[in-house]
This record gives sequence, structure tokens and C-alpha cells, in this order.
Amino acid sequence: MLIPLPEPPPERFFVFSLGTSQTHTSDVRVRQPEKGTDLTLQRVRWGIRTFEPTIYYALEVGQFLPKSPRLGVSLDLTHNKAIAHVRDAVGVTGTWKGSPVSGTVPMTNYVQKLRYTNGINILSALGTYRGAGPDARFQPFVTGGPSYYILWSRNYVDGIESATDYRKAGWGWLGRTGFRYRLSTTLSLQAAVSYTDGPGEVRTAENGFLSTPLRSWHETVGVVWKL
Repeated sequence: MLIPLPEPPPERFFVFSLGTSQTHTSDVRVRQPEKGTDLTLQRVRWGIRTFEPTIYYALEVGQFLPKSPRLGVSLDLTHNKAIAHVRDAVGVTGTWKGSPVSGTVPMTNYVQKLRYTNGINILSALGTYRGAGPDARFQPFVTGGPSYYILWSRNYVDGIESATDYRKAGWGWLGRTGFRYRLSTTLSLQAAVSYTDGPGEVRTAENGFLSTPLRSWHETVGVVWKL
């Protein structure tokens, strides 16, 4: 009589990564209906200041499937940052305090500060395919899935600072590719490149809103623990 072999336990893992990102230039829309403002600032550039508080980091926890060990699922938190180059001259169109505006002026004429520093928090549910089994030393992978954005921003519009709090901004997505290099049965190194795309709407003073698409490339290195 054949005795069925027990099913192998799932391969669970935790990843901690540090890195940096580059956020694409984007149009920033400022809406303050009570003041008659609906303004678009065109092609705003962004920086990051990776190691200023709070630092860029990413956390991921997941598992590979026992019957299909090249397939996995995980939950990911990427804590990104973006700081607008407000001293740049930008194109401006729309209405400011009830008057039409158009031209190229320093962004500080309207917005003196715009920082997502605590930060662009991206919560993702991911599916993964890796190109080698669990015992391989070199394991390339691709992963992706839907994301939900929770933002913390500090901004000054017309010289007035916004209240700083967390805001649920909405849905986006994340795609990632990279590799893991196994050092031991429980420890690996990971290097990855990711792309994220999501909404950047936050509140301003005077019951207003500021919105922009947040599209970023990310480069990370991390440590993987097999749980």
C-alpha cells in the first residue's frame, strides 16, 4: 500500500529593502473653490532626498505555493517620497483668485512648498513568478498587482500651510522585476527595479485640493528572510 507523502509546507518570506526613486515630471492642479482658484502648473519636477527623515524603504511578506513553487503571492508596503522643485519656472494656465492666468512663472508665485515626505505609502497585493525553484542560488522574478495609495503631504499654497495628515488617495498599480541570490537556506539578497503609478491628491488650506499623477521608477536592494 502506498502511503501518500505529506505536502511540503509553503515557502514563506519577509523582505526589507532600502533604495531610491525617480518621480516623473507631472502637471499639478490646484483647486480652491472658495477663492475662485483652479490652476494647473505644468511639468513640475520632483526630487526625493532619500535618507532625510523619513527614509525610503519597502517591506514585503508572502509565500510561494507548495504545489507550484515558482508562483507566489505577497503583500508589499513601499514608502516612497517626492519633493517638488518649487523654485523652477513652470507653465501656468487656469484661474487664480477669480482672474485668468497664463504664462511661465516661478512655481513659488502660487505654491511655495509641496512635499510628500511621510510619504507616498503604497500598499500592494502582488502575484509573483520566479524563474527558478527554491533550491536555486540565483532566482530571477517578476511581480505586480494593484496598489492603494495613502499620502502624507506638507504644502504651502498662497503662503498658507496645509494641515498635515494622512489621506486615502485611491488605487494604482505596481510592477517589479529583479533577482534573489541565496546565501543560505534562510537568507538571500534581493535587487529590484519597480514602477508605480497612482493618484497624488491631497488637501490644501482654504478647503482646497492639490492633485497630480505620481509615476515613479524605484531601485532597491534588500535582505530576504525565509520564515
